Amino acid sequence: MTEGALLTPRQCEVLTLASRGFSHQQIALKLGLHRQTVKNHFWGAYNRLGLEGQRRRPFPAIVRAVRTGQITLG
Repeated sequence: MTEGALLTPRQCEVLTLASRGFSHQQIALKLGLHRQTVKNHFWGAYNRLGLEGQRRRPFPAIVRAVRTGQITLG
């Protein structure tokens, strides 16, 4: 995986909240976004990090990478 510099500021924000245990819905409410927009940010981050095809669901994989320090944000 790669450094957070490849991610947009919004992707970093969404991933940071997710790594703190927020659900897609909670992130959407906190940031004033639609839940699907939050999911789109996850998929965008997933693709930017070169994880396409490795997993079907980006949420657990990316959150785990943030928590373990494989991805650094901000």
